[in-house]
Amino acid sequence: MPEHRNKGYARQAIREAEKIHGSENWCLDTILQEKGNIRLYEKLGYRQTGRIEKINDKMDIVFFIKM
Repeated sequence: MPEHRNKGYARQAIREAEKIHGSENWCLDTILQEKGNIRLYEKLGYRQTGRIEKINDKMDIVFFIKM
């Protein structure tokens, strides 16, 4: 929802999950075309694995890891 974007909610939620479960050895994926998600994960230390899975002509899934 646009009114909740760019307020740090997602960043804080990920940090809280990492506090509970540790901040290493995480894997996640997101839609490649969602550039905001990619920026968020990279800011939090996640790196693309190089694996991209094509879903259709408009959507690809990109995979991340945090060691």
